[in-house]
Amino acid sequence: MKLQIFPFVVLGLLCAAPLAGAQPDPVYTEDTAVTAPDQRDVIAPLPQVPSSTAAVDMRFASEWLADSYEIPARVPQEMFLGGYSYSDCIIALSLMHKGASLNELLELRREMRWIDVAKRVEIDPMTLPIPVRNLLQLGVTFYKPKLLHYLPDVYSGLIRDLTINAFPPTIPTQTQVIRFRLDDEEIRHIRRALDDPFGCPEEILTDTAGKGALIVGDWVLAGVLAHLRPLTIDSILAARAGQQLSWSEICLAYGMRPDVLTRGPLTGIYPVLTGTTPGTVLCARKRTNFPVEMPLRYELFRLTVDEKVAIRPLMLRAYKATPSEDLMLSKTPWLLAEQAICLQIARMSQLDLSQIMQYKNSGLTWEQIPAKLQLDLTGEDAFILAMEHYSR
Repeated sequence: MKLQIFPFVVLGLLCAAPLAGAQPDPVYTEDTAVTAPDQRDVIAPLPQVPSSTAAVDMRFASEWLADSYEIPARVPQEMFLGGYSYSDCIIALSLMHKGASLNELLELRREMRWIDVAKRVEIDPMTLPIPVRNLLQLGVTFYKPKLLHYLPDVYSGLIRDLTINAFPPTIPTQTQVIRFRLDDEEIRHIRRALDDPFGCPEEILTDTAGKGALIVGDWVLAGVLAHLRPLTIDSILAARAGQQLSWSEICLAYGMRPDVLTRGPLTGIYPVLTGTTPGTVLCARKRTNFPVEMPLRYELFRLTVDEKVAIRPLMLRAYKATPSEDLMLSKTPWLLAEQAICLQIARMSQLDLSQIMQYKNSGLTWEQIPAKLQLDLTGEDAFILAMEHYSR
């Protein structure tokens, strides 16, 4: 009997004992990512499966965050494209709203957890909104985001300070054409830059625009400075002709502080002419190229519960939704992006939200509703992409 039992006992002991050289499975947490970098050699990051939904959601969510804090949409766009997560972006903007420098926050984040970052900038984490507080333990784990430097530094309400005055459609005048010897192509480039200073390609701003080695960007700068002081564009361009005086010297000569070039609306023009350091983001300028696909982690329906709880109020605040509208949307089976589409259509059409919901429940797609209401969608690129995507 003992001889029959012995093999089973030995087999049980062998199964219970660890194999020689075997190591226990590592447990990954955000703390171990910071304190034990060698763990990254053991655990590979999650596969980066590209997704068109992620690219659409990223652009649409950037609009909500920008409208909520009254900042250019390029600020959150560059954060997402640089590898920051939704929780990172929400926390950073919330701390910025408390008065911290966004550039400093992103610099500190590379080496610190968000709780430590908040303490370093002397902001009590407990003063942040409860949904944001719940995100402080989250953030980038495997993914190392890029270091960004915004010019100008971002603060709540920045968008109001980045508005360039409108230019008459007669500029350049016939007298200016003769005086500065402008050809037809230079006239077209000047007119395009004056029509959309932040949206025109940077190559146009640095193209030639008249005798005296003037460039197109010089016309934009002269037009803005002439708006700030009782001067004429011709007199400012004449002082700039030949580039014997820098723009800083011209500002001093006309009684203006040179920082007008690097703060306010001209931060989207002047640095293009002088050049910037790598990694600098001119947040006043509009971004024109976006990826068609992004990693799956940027799809809104894949967010954690805490992230969804934190981003939804920002979406509602962007559209100034009422508590009753919030309740109506929360009872629908729609995704967060679809709720935002419904709210934006209601705001653009100035109709009640319930009316838009009825159109949707009657079988119309998100694309068909604005067409039915004959809405002008000029400039709403992110909104149009979202409607097209969620109408499939």
